[in-house]
Amino acid sequence: MMEKNYADRNPFQYPTDPGAFSDCSRTVRAWLWPLFTLLAFHLGTLKGQAQNGTTEFITKWQTSMDNESITIPTIGTGYNYSVDWGDGSEDTGLTGDATHTYATANTYTVSITGVFPRIYFAKDNNGAYNSKLSEVAQWGDNPWTSMEGAFRGCGNLNITATDAPDLSAVSSLKEMFDSAGINQDLSSWNVGNVTDMNNMFSNAQSFNQPLSNWDVGNVTDMGGMFSNANSFNQDISNWNVGNVRDMSNMFSDGFAFNQPLSSWNVAKVTDMSKMFSNAYAFDQPLSGWNVSSVTNMSGMFNGTVSFDQDLSSWNVGNVTDMSRMFSSAFAFDSDLSSWDVSNVADMSFMFGDATSFDQDLGNWDLSSLVNALNMFTSATLSRHNYDALLTGWSTDTSGSLNDNDDDIPSNINFHAGNSQYCAVDERGVLTGVDYGWIITDGGLDPHCGSFITKWRTLGNNSITIPTTGTGYNYSVDWGDGTEDTGLTGDATHTYASAGTYEVSIDGAFPRIYFRKNTVNADKLSEVVQWGDNLWTSMEDAFMGCAALRITAMDAPNLSAVTNMNNMFNGAFSINQDLSSWNVGSVTNMSGMFNSAVSFNQDLSSWNVGSVIIMSGMFARATSFNQALSDWNVGSVTNMSGMFLSATSFNQALSGWNVGSVTDMSGMFNGATSFNQALSGWNVGSVTDMSGMFNGATSFDHALSGWNVGSVTNMSGMFLNATSFNQALSDWNVGNVGNMSSMFRGAVSFDQELGDWDIGSIVDSGFSLGMRNMFVSTGLSAANYDATLIGWSTDTSGVVDDGIDDIPSDINFHAGDSQYCAVDERGILTGTYSWDITDGGETANCNHLIPRITSPATASVEENQTAAIDVNATDDRDSEGSGLSYTLMGIMDDNLFGIEVATGVVTFNTVPDFENPQDANTDNIYNIQVMVTDLAGLTDVQDIAITVTDVDETAPVITLLGDNPIYIALGDTYVEPGATATDDIDGDLSSDIVIGGDTVDTNVLGSYELTYDVSDAAGNAADQKTRVVIVEEACAIAELDANNFQILVSDETCSGKENGSIQIQATAELDYTISIADTDYSFRSQLLVDELAPGTYTFCIGLEGAPDCEQCFEATVAEGTTLEGTTSVVRNGTAKARMSVAMLSGTTPFKVSVNGYHQATYSTPDFTVDVADGDQVEVTSSLPCEGTLSIPVELPGQVSAFPNPVSSELTVTLPSNMGRCTLSVHQMNGAVVFQEEYDASSGNVQISLAGLPSGMYLVKVQGSKEPITLKIIKE
Repeated sequence: MMEKNYADRNPFQYPTDPGAFSDCSRTVRAWLWPLFTLLAFHLGTLKGQAQNGTTEFITKWQTSMDNESITIPTIGTGYNYSVDWGDGSEDTGLTGDATHTYATANTYTVSITGVFPRIYFAKDNNGAYNSKLSEVAQWGDNPWTSMEGAFRGCGNLNITATDAPDLSAVSSLKEMFDSAGINQDLSSWNVGNVTDMNNMFSNAQSFNQPLSNWDVGNVTDMGGMFSNANSFNQDISNWNVGNVRDMSNMFSDGFAFNQPLSSWNVAKVTDMSKMFSNAYAFDQPLSGWNVSSVTNMSGMFNGTVSFDQDLSSWNVGNVTDMSRMFSSAFAFDSDLSSWDVSNVADMSFMFGDATSFDQDLGNWDLSSLVNALNMFTSATLSRHNYDALLTGWSTDTSGSLNDNDDDIPSNINFHAGNSQYCAVDERGVLTGVDYGWIITDGGLDPHCGSFITKWRTLGNNSITIPTTGTGYNYSVDWGDGTEDTGLTGDATHTYASAGTYEVSIDGAFPRIYFRKNTVNADKLSEVVQWGDNLWTSMEDAFMGCAALRITAMDAPNLSAVTNMNNMFNGAFSINQDLSSWNVGSVTNMSGMFNSAVSFNQDLSSWNVGSVIIMSGMFARATSFNQALSDWNVGSVTNMSGMFLSATSFNQALSGWNVGSVTDMSGMFNGATSFNQALSGWNVGSVTDMSGMFNGATSFDHALSGWNVGSVTNMSGMFLNATSFNQALSDWNVGNVGNMSSMFRGAVSFDQELGDWDIGSIVDSGFSLGMRNMFVSTGLSAANYDATLIGWSTDTSGVVDDGIDDIPSDINFHAGDSQYCAVDERGILTGTYSWDITDGGETANCNHLIPRITSPATASVEENQTAAIDVNATDDRDSEGSGLSYTLMGIMDDNLFGIEVATGVVTFNTVPDFENPQDANTDNIYNIQVMVTDLAGLTDVQDIAITVTDVDETAPVITLLGDNPIYIALGDTYVEPGATATDDIDGDLSSDIVIGGDTVDTNVLGSYELTYDVSDAAGNAADQKTRVVIVEEACAIAELDANNFQILVSDETCSGKENGSIQIQATAELDYTISIADTDYSFRSQLLVDELAPGTYTFCIGLEGAPDCEQCFEATVAEGTTLEGTTSVVRNGTAKARMSVAMLSGTTPFKVSVNGYHQATYSTPDFTVDVADGDQVEVTSSLPCEGTLSIPVELPGQVSAFPNPVSSELTVTLPSNMGRCTLSVHQMNGAVVFQEEYDASSGNVQISLAGLPSGMYLVKVQGSKEPITLKIIKE
C-alpha cells in the first residue's frame, strides 16, 4: 500500500488558518495564502475525476468499530482497477476483491477508477460487508457489464447519485437490489439492452419510485421482479413487455401494488405462477390479456384477497398447472365456464378458501386432470353450480371413451369443500367402479326439492308466509334451527334477532300470495330455489315485494298455472333471467311486470300461445326493452295498457298476429321511445283504441292500411303524440262514436280527413264526440278545407241511411286550423248545428286546393330507376305551369328523387329485390308526395311502391359422362349428353344446343363440343365444353383389371425414410413408370425402396405409347415414436401401482425400473409396482422408436385443523417429509412460533391460545419447496 500526503489530494482537509504556517514569515504568508486558496479551488473542482480524465464510481461505507474492514466484492475476470479508500490510502492494479481496514469507526468515501466491470454483493451470504455499504454517491462513467446480484442484501443502501450508471453493455439486472434498502429515483436509467430483471427488487421493502419510462422491450425474464417489494405501487402500465417469457412471482407478496396492467402484451409469457400471490391490494382488469402461451398458472392469485375481475375470455388452452391458482382469493367470483382446461393436470387447492367463488364449471374438459386434491376446501359452491359441475364432469360429451375429447379421468381425489348436491346419479358415476373418484363435500342437500326463499327481518323480527285459498299441507324450515309442520294456511315465525334467514318449504304449497301484505312483502329478499313444488296459480304472488331478487337457477313448475296476473307487480328489484320458464298453460299475464322498474330480461323464447289477457303486462316497466317479435299472440284479446309508460321499450312488433285483440286502449300510452312499424297489423277485431298512442312522443309510422271498421272509441288516440304525421284518410271510422282529444297536442299532425265517415259520432253522455279534437295543434288550410268539405257532404245523397250521414249537435274543436271552405263550414254550423272552434277564415282563399289523382300504390320491376309519375289537378294551375311536386322527407323518401315540375319519381339507385333498402326491408317503399299550387295550397298523398323480382339467375349445365372422352380409332362415338336446370323454369335439358366440332372416329385427333342453353328470361348458362380424343387403341386398357398388384411397406421408424413400393404385373410387357422423380422400366416386377413417408401418385405406361397408361396412388406411412400415458395409485405408505397405456410403438414392450429389467409385455396396457423416486423406462422391439421415461413422485399432504382455531392447532405432516421446520407467522411476516419436528410423528399440536385474533400463516419447510397454509385464530 502506498501512503500519500493527504494534503496533495484534498486541499480542503489541509489546515486553512494562515497562522498554522508558523515556520514562515508574515511576508511569505501574505503572498502565499491567496495562491494556496486559488490552488485549493481548482483542485476541489477536480474532485470526483480520476487521473485519466474519467469520473469515478463513488460509494460510502459505514464502519461501526475501530480496525474494522470492508470488502469490495467482485466476480469473474476482467478487473484492473484502483481504489481510493477515503482515509488517505489507495490501492492500484486490483484484479479481484479488495479489502481495507480502517483505523477508526466512521463513514468513508470510497472511489473506484479503472476497469471495474461488476460489483457483486450476492456472494456475501452472511452479511459480513453488504450491511456496511450505505450510499452510492456517484456512478461515474464506468462501463458496467452486468448488475446481476450487484447490491443484493445491502439493507442500508441509499442512492444519492445524480448521474445514471452506464448500462449500455448490461443484459442482466437479476437480483440487483434484492433485499436492498433503496428508495431513490431510477427513472433516468437506460435499461434498453437488459434481458433479465428476475428478482431485481425482490424484498426491497422500501422501494416505491416511478419506473414508467424504462424501456423494457428486450426483457425476457421478470420473474419475482417485485416479489415482497411491499411498498411498491407505481404505474408501469405503459411498459412494453412483449418479449417477456417469465412473470412468475412478479408481484408476489407485493402488498401495496394495485396499478392497471390491462394494456400489457403478455402473448409470449409461459410462466405466471404466483404472479400476484398475496398481492393483497391488487384488483385491476386483466380480461384483455392474451395468455395463450402460458403453461403454469399455479398460485397466480393465491391470497390476492381483493381481486375480483372478469377473466372469462382468457385462452388457457396451454396451461397444465392451476394448483392454488385462486386459493384464498376471498373476493374472486368470475365466470370461468368457457375456459379450455383440457391440458390442465393439477387443480389441487385451486379454489381452496376462495369463499366468494360460486360459478358453474360443468363445461370444463378434465381429460388431462390428475390432481384435484382440496380443490374447493373451505369453499362452498351453491347447490345449483355444484350439481352442474357434477353433471358436466360425469359426462363425456364426445360419446367416445379415451379419445382425448372431454374424457372423464379416473381415480381422482376431489374435495368440493362444503358444497352440497342433489345430483346423486351424476356424483355416483364419478365415485363408481368405472372412474373410482373419492369425493369429499358437504353431502346431500336436505332441501333438494324445497321452495327456498330468503327473508330480511325488520322491526318485530317476525315474518309471515302469506297464502290464499285451500289445498295447503306443508312444512317450513325457518333457517334458525326450528321447523313447523302440517301447516294449512299462513305461517308466522318470530326470530330472536334481526338478520337474513333462509326459509325452506316442503309439501303441498299451491300458492304464495302477497297482495295487500306489504309489511311482509318488504321482508322477502330472494327466491333461492323454486324446487319441485307444483304451483297452481301465480296471481299476485310477489305483488309489492320491492326488494325481491330471483337467484334461483331452476325454473318453477308452472304446468298447472293459468294465471300470472300481477305476479311481479311492484317488484322493483327483480331483473333475473326467466327465459327457461314454461308458461305454455298460462292464459292471463295482466300486469305481470307492472312497475317492475328494473326488469329487462330476454323473454323471446316464451310460449305465450295460450295467453288471452296481456293488459298492463309491462306497464311502468321503465327499463324493459327486449325483443318480443317471435311471440305468438294469436289468442290474446286484451292488450290495453300493455306498454303503458314503458319508456324504454322500442322493439319490432310488426309480425304479431293481433287478429283476436279487441282492446288496445292505452297500449303505448307514455311509451316515449316506441317507434316501430305496425302497418301490417290486422286490427279488424279491435273496438277500443282510446289513448292507444297517447304520449308516444317518438311514434311516426304509417297506419294507413289499418282496418279500424270495428273501433267505436278513438278518444285521445294520438293525444300528445308529438311526432305523428301519417295519412289516415282511408280509415273506415264509420263506427267510431268518440274522437274527443284524438289529436290534441299532436303538433306534427297535418293530414286531411275529409273521406272519413263520421256518421256515428255522438256528443252526449260518456261520449264527448269531437270535443278538443285538435286542441293545441292545427291543420293546414288545404287539409282543413278538405276535411270540412268531406264532413259536410253526405256522399250517399240519402239522409239517415247509415252511409256517410252527417251527425248533428257536435262540439268540434279544430285547434288553430284556418279555412277557406266557408260554405261547407256553414253547412255544419247551420244545417247540422255544429259548434266549431278554429282559427277562423284564412286571408288567401282565391281558389280551390290541388288534388293528387295518382293511385296510392305502384309496382315496378327491380333493376330500373323508374318508379311512378305523380299527377294532380287544380282549378287554375297545371303541371309545368304553377304546380310543383316535392317529397316530404319521411319514410323512404330519401331513397328517391322527384321532378319538381312533372312529379316523375325515380329511385336514386337501381333497386335490387334481393337486397331491399326500404325501412321494413320488405321491398315495399313508402313515400309521401306533396303538390303545391301558386296560391300555396297543397295536397299530400302516401304512395307505396312495390319492387318485384326479376329472373336474373342463369340455368346451370352439367355434363354427363367423362370429360375428356378417349375413343379408340374406328370405334363409335356415343354422345353421353348433359342436363340443365333453372331456378324458375326447372328442367331445360331438352333445350340444350350441342355445337362445335363433328367427331370423326376414323380420324385421329382432338374434337371440342360446346353445350349452350338459355331460360325463358333470356339468361344464358355458362357454356360447357367437352373434348373427345380419337387415339390408337391402348394395350393397357385391354389388360385384366387385376394385372397390377401394388404392395407398400411403411417407414419402420420416424426419420428412417426406408419405406418401399413394390409393383407386380401379371402380363409381361415393356412397362415404364416414374416414382419420386425417378424413371424406371420393368416387365413383371419393380421394387422402389428408401422412400420417405408420403403419398405417391404414379402412372404405368408402355414403351412407345405415350398416351397409354394406368395411374395409381400409394401412401407410405410415417414410422412411430414410442408414446404412452401413465397414472399412479398409492397402495401403501411408500408403494404404488403405475398403470401404463402405450399409445404407439411396436410390441413387445420391455419395462425397467431404476435400470433393472422388470418384465416384458405383448399388450399395450400393463401395470408396474413402483415406489416414490423410482425411474420407470419402457422400450419397444425397435430401438429407434425411443424410450418412454417416467419419474415416480408420491407427494404427501400437509393440513392444519381446526380452521378457524381457538386454542390448539393440529398440523398433519406426511411421513416421507423427514425432518422439517414448522413456523407460524403474522401476515406482516413476523414469526410468532418456530420449532423443528420429525415428520414421522404424523400429527403435531401447537398451542395458539396466547395469540390475538386474526389471520396467520403456517409454514412447513422440508427438503423441498415450503408449504404455506392460512389459518384464522378466533
